[in-house]
Amino acid sequence: MKNRVLKIFGLLFFIFILNILCCNVTKGEVFESGLPGSTGWAVDDLQMKTSANNKSKTIATVTKGDAFLILSESGDYWNIKYKNQVGYVEHNYCMINLPDVMPSIVYNISNASASIYKSSGYNLPNVTGKKLYETGKVMNNKIGREEYPCPVLYSTAKMIAVAQQSALKEGYCLKIYDSYRPRSTSKTVAQSLSRLYNSNSTVKNNINYSTGKSGTKYYWGQSWFLAQGLSSHNTGAAIDVTLCNNSTKQECIMPSAMHELSTKAIKYYSSSCAKIPTNYSKDMTTYAKKLDKYMTDAGMKTLASEWWHFQDQQGHSRISSKTKSQGCDFQIKGIASGVDNSKLDVNKDNKIDINDASEILSAYSKAASRNGKADLKYDVNGDGIVNIRDASYVLSYYSSKNF
Repeated sequence: MKNRVLKIFGLLFFIFILNILCCNVTKGEVFESGLPGSTGWAVDDLQMKTSANNKSKTIATVTKGDAFLILSESGDYWNIKYKNQVGYVEHNYCMINLPDVMPSIVYNISNASASIYKSSGYNLPNVTGKKLYETGKVMNNKIGREEYPCPVLYSTAKMIAVAQQSALKEGYCLKIYDSYRPRSTSKTVAQSLSRLYNSNSTVKNNINYSTGKSGTKYYWGQSWFLAQGLSSHNTGAAIDVTLCNNSTKQECIMPSAMHELSTKAIKYYSSSCAKIPTNYSKDMTTYAKKLDKYMTDAGMKTLASEWWHFQDQQGHSRISSKTKSQGCDFQIKGIASGVDNSKLDVNKDNKIDINDASEILSAYSKAASRNGKADLKYDVNGDGIVNIRDASYVLSYYSSKNF
């Protein structure tokens, strides 16, 4: 038992030292966790190429909505594993599973368990309390826990990562309630809200009008609370998010409940005023203002009508153009997140252990002494180079499976 404990601590210390040394070797990422091993989805059918070049040979077609494993990045391309084939796809037209790269964010995708949509406190018929997405929490082998899939465009994920880093520095944490939403789901919710609007005078009044500080009334309407056409959620470019205390994970006080579809949730006093802090609604809280700053400073755009909604405008336009303004309408049916184990057994002894890490370090050292590059078969973390990070990657995997 004593030897086993010593071995554990020895491994952990070795990994710690390797990670410190690696800070001087490779450029840091905006994400908390590396890209390799993450799940991706194509927003439209994409050609998978033999290399990171659109002119290279097409070896397969990645069907939109199918989960694939991301191995590495090269320019505008991801090297992926899809249906036992390895090739390259343009990541500008792909979504990534956000928990794979930002595990510190809290995920509570309510539409994947029981929808919380309401308007003036009233349930939306056949929507509120219903499971609107096929896939709820699933085991995520990359982060080692059960978690909701949270698909967002790769460009959107980078902005969210920056916002989370800003929140963490001040003791807060993002809590995401929704991200990609199939277009048919958006249509279902919009139709349900319309039925409620037409049958309930309180709902209609609170969707149509807000009252400013001076008592002035401002007109809004249904389209401000649910898109009547293509939504940025349908392109993977938007999230619905709140703020929580990072230590307790208790949600901060906001102007309304999440997904309250009425003027109780507005961010600005009028739908037509400039989107600047001096025009905030009288009900915007300190925490709602903090959230707005974190997200907009990271490059995301906001809505006048929903304090929780933020979107990657360029990403939305890119996918809207790619899909001819139709967006995406597939359901997420699982994830592919995890380690491509076949690459870790570098010495081919059918085991992934310290010996594999040792062989990687040896190859790296020999190549470095000759001012050369080691064989890319030792690039097990998929970042395009061979160094001590690859040995650390093997040891991390080995320790997670054996202790």
